[in-house]
Amino acid sequence: WSAIMVSGRGILHCLLLCISLCNAANYYFDSVGGDDTRTPTQAQTMTTPWKSIAKFNLIQSTLLPGDQALFLRGRKWNDQLRITVSGNATSPIIVGSYGATTDPLPVFSGAITVPTTGWLKTGSIYSTNITFPPGISAASVENVFIDGTKMIYARAPNSGWYRITAGASGTTMTDSNRNEASGYWTGATVRIRTSHYLYDVEQVTNFANGVFSLGSSLNANVPSGYGYFLEGKSQLLDAPSEWFFSGSTLSLMTADGSNPSTHTVEVVVWNSSIVVSGSASYITISNIRVEKNADTNIILADGPNTAIKIIGCQCAYADTGIFFHTGIGSIVQDSSVSFQTQSGIQLGVASRNTSAVNNVISDISLTPGYAVNSAGIIPGQFADYCSIINNLVNRTGYAGIHFGGPHVRVEGNIVDNPMLALSDGGGLYAWGDFTFGSVLVNNIVTNVYGNVDGMLLTDTPLANA
Repeated sequence: WSAIMVSGRGILHCLLLCISLCNAANYYFDSVGGDDTRTPTQAQTMTTPWKSIAKFNLIQSTLLPGDQALFLRGRKWNDQLRITVSGNATSPIIVGSYGATTDPLPVFSGAITVPTTGWLKTGSIYSTNITFPPGISAASVENVFIDGTKMIYARAPNSGWYRITAGASGTTMTDSNRNEASGYWTGATVRIRTSHYLYDVEQVTNFANGVFSLGSSLNANVPSGYGYFLEGKSQLLDAPSEWFFSGSTLSLMTADGSNPSTHTVEVVVWNSSIVVSGSASYITISNIRVEKNADTNIILADGPNTAIKIIGCQCAYADTGIFFHTGIGSIVQDSSVSFQTQSGIQLGVASRNTSAVNNVISDISLTPGYAVNSAGIIPGQFADYCSIINNLVNRTGYAGIHFGGPHVRVEGNIVDNPMLALSDGGGLYAWGDFTFGSVLVNNIVTNVYGNVDGMLLTDTPLANA
């Protein structure tokens, strides 16, 4: 009898699974040929898809376990996709792609394209007003791209560093070579090399006679001769490929002096292009390219979020490619993350049993003055039982793989050219008092040197495998 009961339960489970899968719906999206006025029934056919991410956000609360939202390859969406509902352990909700596999992945971009009309020229500088999508404030602009190339936020000096002449500590920094009028630098942002492994970013609250007053205390006492540069003032826009934004006005200088109307200019306005929020769980995001965000390409915003899978995605141009605030039993697999200002994949301090497997991470935290607590892959200080396996991490400003939590398994990874911007770190870098039970096995680390750019000429780089 017990055997019959077990068998019966198994049959019942299979029947329920079959019913769930049979009832699951595929909804199709095409940013060119779609139409948001179509019915849900029509949108379940490839030839009559919906058009926008806004439509997805409107209907996503109605999605059931096993449902799929599929976006056409070769198309692009400039919006933020939000997920707040859950699948289940046997039938996740899937956000993916459809179309010919030879076509490029569908693109979710956090940037909007600036109209080609409306540019005005003053000297070498072109300016235009930006109209933002609903829900976006002007303060959200962080980067500008021209023909796909990231521009430089206007700064002084245009490259390299100014040098501190009398040290810096607390909320004061002195450079006697800065002889601009009192108040000239007030309101600017200053980025300072403060140690082998740190930059600091401060607001200038007052400037007079070469002395900068800062909005908060520096993260270290800085010796004379260390470097800094300044941003955030309109008068700093004075070199090709630089940009500045204030109010609703974008100003820039193209690399060759040509009119921006002859180029594709994009401004980054969305913090993230895919946001999984609340306790949404059992979600699979696959085969999507996510790019050009002010903060994070794909974020698990609060959580806890269980069994989130990011598979076969491409993430590029943000501060962080993928961030799990609280990922439980989640995974990033077979994906690529590149050109991030801070980190490639970050597993938050509350993540558990979360993995990064078979990913390619490249060109992370290479911009001087920007990288803080950065790495190609970084499980947070208390993230435990995380697995970092068979990843390729190439060209990072600080550590290749940096972890501080317990029971972390780091296995079979290749780390090449870490420590290209900072020093006193390593290709594999364990930090803090909570790394007990962690295992590092069969990893390869090459070309680790460290960088003291912005420090003293007599400083020696510190770096370890």
